Amino acid sequence: MSMWLATTSLMRPSIPVWLEDLCQRLTDNDPTLTTLEISHQRIDDAAAKYLSKALEENHTVTIVIISMFNIVDDGSFALGQVIGSNRTITKLQFRDLHHSREVITLFKAVGRNATIEEFSLRHCQFCRRSADSLGFLVKHHQSIKELRIVDSMLGADTIQPLAEGLMTNNRLQRLFLVNNELGPAEASFLGSKLANNTSLLELHLCENNLGDDGVLKLCRGLQKNNSLQTINLRSNDIESKGALAIETLIERQKSILNLHIGSNCLGNAGAASIAAGLGRSSIVLSLDLSGNDIDASGAEALATTLATNPNLEELNLSFNSIGDHGATALSNVLQSNRNLRRLCLRRNRITNVGAASFAQRLPTMRGLRELILTKNSIDRKGAALLLTGLRTNMELEYLHIEDSELSQPVLTELSHWIRLNQAGRRIFRETKLDSALWSHVLAKVNNEANVLYHFLTEKPEFLHQSKKRKLPIQ
Repeated sequence: MSMWLATTSLMRPSIPVWLEDLCQRLTDNDPTLTTLEISHQRIDDAAAKYLSKALEENHTVTIVIISMFNIVDDGSFALGQVIGSNRTITKLQFRDLHHSREVITLFKAVGRNATIEEFSLRHCQFCRRSADSLGFLVKHHQSIKELRIVDSMLGADTIQPLAEGLMTNNRLQRLFLVNNELGPAEASFLGSKLANNTSLLELHLCENNLGDDGVLKLCRGLQKNNSLQTINLRSNDIESKGALAIETLIERQKSILNLHIGSNCLGNAGAASIAAGLGRSSIVLSLDLSGNDIDASGAEALATTLATNPNLEELNLSFNSIGDHGATALSNVLQSNRNLRRLCLRRNRITNVGAASFAQRLPTMRGLRELILTKNSIDRKGAALLLTGLRTNMELEYLHIEDSELSQPVLTELSHWIRLNQAGRRIFRETKLDSALWSHVLAKVNNEANVLYHFLTEKPEFLHQSKKRKLPIQ
């Protein structure tokens, strides 16, 4: 036992046994202890001081997550001292910060730390003074690349200092403001201050109350931003008018690669607006429209865009109601579209009719790598149809349907063809190699089919030698 533990054991207040064991591991620099999490247990000031002393001697922990629910003056000061001087922590999360004095103390400590790259706050309360402290931290910190504030009720008075800090920050890359009751006023602050930010790559504003008005104000500012690559507006009560603002943003903003608008109320009109924006953009790679009350009409609008859009690689329409007509529209366009790689249609009221449409067109699809059809009304008959199409499709590497609805022979054969596709079966079509060599090469790589494509491209001489020597098929 280390000296400080021995000399203070008679003087300190009662410390939980689990915390004593944890602190001993900290002082021993246990190499397996890289994450220090005290989030469900609530420790008081005395325990926080005890923990701080042990953490001061530690050089292995890189992630710290701690609840401050019962920690006030002395405990916050002790933790602040050790965090400010620590040089191994890269990820730090505080939970349940409620008192402005403790908030300011800890933010100043974080400001002195030069190694923290990800800083997170959950279930915290801010007044104007503590918000000013946060804004100052964001403006001046030199190493934080990701900031998360979750479940913390950020009002206009709180968001303004943060937004002003973001205006001149040139290091922060990812900002998560999730479930903080942000509304139109807060969205206006963020949009205007982020207009000239050049470092932020991801903006996540999920589960707030932006609504159409808030999205309009946010998008006005973001139109001038040329660095954002990912925008996440999931669960924000966005309807068709908000979709119009997003349409304009897609058209004018030249850096957005990933757009997440799931769990809103866009409807067919909103889906058509987003599709129109995509039609005039060659940038967006991933689009999430899950849970937006979209039916066949909205799916048809998106399919029309896919016919000419050269860039979109991923489309998520889960939890809508596109039905068989929508599925048919999408499967039709995928015969000519060779860019879309992943299509998610989970829970969309698709039956065997929609499955048949995909099955008929699978042989001529050249781009799609993953198709998700789970939680639909596709039974064994629909699965058998998909299997028929899959036999001559060399591209699809992941096909998700309900296993419980499949007979074992169908499931086994589906797995077989998918496995061959994952191995790079399309190389035989692309290079016109003798298909009789397939099973021989597969055996040579010990059935590790996922490495076959690389095997073939890196060692083409094997194929030539095999053909010249007429090696037997195994």
